[in-house]
Amino acid sequence: MSATAKTLGSLVVALVGLLVYLGIFIGTAMFKLAITGMAVYLGLALTVVLFLVILAFTSVGVEAEN
Repeated sequence: MSATAKTLGSLVVALVGLLVYLGIFIGTAMFKLAITGMAVYLGLALTVVLFLVILAFTSVGVEAEN
C-alpha cells in the first residue's frame, strides 16, 4: 500500500473518531449528563492515541520503502 493511502486511511480513522466524540459531546451539553462527559474525554484521548500509533506505524513503513 502506498504511503499516501496509509496516511489518508489514518486521517479517516482519526476524523471519524473525533466526529463521533464531538457528537457525544454536543449531546452531553444538550442533555446535561455529567457521567458521559468523562467518557467523551476518555474517548478523545484514546482517539488521539490511536491516531498517533497509526501515524507511527505508517511513518516507519515509509522510511523502509525509501
